[in-house]
Amino acid sequence: MPFIRFLKTQLRMALLSGIALGVLLALLLLFTGGIGGEVSADIEPSALDGLWALLVLPLLLVVLVLGVSPLAFVLMLLLRRLKLLSD
Repeated sequence: MPFIRFLKTQLRMALLSGIALGVLLALLLLFTGGIGGEVSADIEPSALDGLWALLVLPLLLVVLVLGVSPLAFVLMLLLRRLKLLSD
C-alpha cells in the first residue's frame, strides 16, 4: 500500500470517527438537556507515568474507535450515497 493511500485511509477514519463522536455528543446533549459538572485534578507526573501513558492511551483509543465504528460506518455509507465521499 503506498503511503498516500495509507494517509487517505487514516484521514477518512479520523474524519468519520470525529463526526460520529460529534453526533453522539449532540444526541447526548439533546436528550439530557445539557451537561454540567466540575472536574478538578492534581497531576504530578513521574517517570513511570510515561510507561502507563504508553500502555493505556493506545488501548483507550482502540476502545473509543471500536465503540464509534458502527456509527462511522453508517455515516460513510450515507456520505457515499450523497456523493460527498469517494473511494
